[in-house]
Amino acid sequence: MEKKRTIYIGKTIIRLREVKGIKQDELAFRSGITRKYMSNLENDKNSPTLDKLAAIARELDMKTWELVKEAEDKKR
Repeated sequence: MEKKRTIYIGKTIIRLREVKGIKQDELAFRSGITRKYMSNLENDKNSPTLDKLAAIARELDMKTWELVKEAEDKKR
């Protein structure tokens, strides 16, 4: 059985949206998710699905892999 891998991406989302001057509720709306879910992602209480991650990346003008790489690089 393959082990499920969790990505903790909250701090990366916060940093990137703040650099772009986007508020949490605005990014959530534009990504098609609730503000509560976005808050949980940013606080690493939820792990995003691939489609949610792709929607957030798109709104941050990034490719999904770039967002994941950014989070992984900051973890080191």
